[in-house]
Amino acid sequence: MLKFLPEKFALLAGKELNLQYLGNNLKFRYQKFMSGAMRDIRLQFMCPTSSLLGYIVTKMEARSTMPIYSMLIRNMNLHPDDYILEVGFGRGNGVDLILERIFPGNGQYYGIELSNYMADITSSEMLDDTTRTKAMFSQTGMFNFLPYNTDFFDSLFHIDVFYAWDNKYLKE
Repeated sequence: MLKFLPEKFALLAGKELNLQYLGNNLKFRYQKFMSGAMRDIRLQFMCPTSSLLGYIVTKMEARSTMPIYSMLIRNMNLHPDDYILEVGFGRGNGVDLILERIFPGNGQYYGIELSNYMADITSSEMLDDTTRTKAMFSQTGMFNFLPYNTDFFDSLFHIDVFYAWDNKYLKE
């Protein structure tokens, strides 16, 4: 039979306190890690970078928004001679859908993007002759100052990019 000795109890109590301290420390570190991770994920949604997280986030976003692109472009009432601007083209989900609608005519697709990474990926993936003559991709630091006249485009659209806009520009 084990005898319970006060010095062993004090030792156990000390370990319990240390375990509690370690538990709180781990909890704090976990919360700090998760806070940073969520911030990084949010930033990747706003302006993806060339990284593993940027790749994963943009692939997931592209897959989840494809049905929205299909429905939106189907209902935009586009004509072959329309000039269309997409704000925040991401991985270019809407480009082929738009080009199918404007290809026989003189229409043009213009896409602007905050992310250099997305602009590079989409530009390099869209290299066939049709896309080269009908689509223009550009990277811009701000969506609020665009080098086009206000009556240049027949249609303008975006999908899930308003969270990257500064509130003061949304008032405009």
